[in-house]
Amino acid sequence: MNAAVATGIAHTQAEPYVNISFPIQGHSLPADHGYLVYSAISRITSNANAGRADVPSAIRVSTASGSDQAHAQRATEPGSSPIINTGSSNARASQLHKANWLAIELISGFPAGRGLITLPDRGATLRLRIPADHYRDVLPLAGKRLDIGGHHIRLGLPVARSLEPAPSLYARVVTIKKFTDPEPFIEAVKRKLDQFGIKGRVELPHGVTQTVSLRSADASQYHLRRRVGSDENSKPNSVPRYRRRIVTIHGKSVVGFSVAVHDLNDEDSLLLQAGAVKVVSSDDDATQWQSIFSRRAMGCGFFNPIIAEQEG
Repeated sequence: MNAAVATGIAHTQAEPYVNISFPIQGHSLPADHGYLVYSAISRITSNANAGRADVPSAIRVSTASGSDQAHAQRATEPGSSPIINTGSSNARASQLHKANWLAIELISGFPAGRGLITLPDRGATLRLRIPADHYRDVLPLAGKRLDIGGHHIRLGLPVARSLEPAPSLYARVVTIKKFTDPEPFIEAVKRKLDQFGIKGRVELPHGVTQTVSLRSADASQYHLRRRVGSDENSKPNSVPRYRRRIVTIHGKSVVGFSVAVHDLNDEDSLLLQAGAVKVVSSDDDATQWQSIFSRRAMGCGFFNPIIAEQEG
């Protein structure tokens, strides 16, 4: 992070974030599909026109000002379609490539071997996390067919839901450049959170059976189940086995880890889930988006609430 951005982190504009869930029709996907999904979405939206003709008729669109706080609040009500600022020109391009405000969640499925996952017959979704006033930018995805590494899926009409705070959050994979060993990595995570004023207890989960719930449109929580008495890491002199993740980006392997953050207050929980802030420069009041963790559009750094369960 450059010095100008670091100085400006204390001066941010509040931006309501929403989850946008697209139902999926398809059979299977590569298990390592974060970069492939991002690439497919970028191709679709970079070629789409953002004019009214591209907005599905089932989506409610208003010409209300996106800066109006009342409209912003209504845009984040659970189950609602956000109010979209159409602007005065139809020339606005709907491009998601290199958008620092965009996060794309890895799609859940069942391990099928050979580096693949099988999608469930019902309930499979592609979920994006975006500022409410960028909802229009993802509308061209509705009804589109995506080629994900030779596997095809079709997206349905999106549903928008607000984020909900939770004291504990979990990300399947977080990557930080040049940090590939557990101990230095966890310290780097703490420094990242400190830069954005987020206070919480950081954990690299290990010695647990972690299962991701297949989400319905209104369920986005992770279940971390601890097997009491069967944790090998509880044995004396045992070495913790952290959940190291390998993701492929531009044909290169990138090392990351699963990360949990606990003891968050509501404000910090929502900020970490949003994953990015609009930073205002103290010099010229110019704004730019700054992500907390990198590669969020490729499935990394996507934090969701945790439900902890104990097995006797």
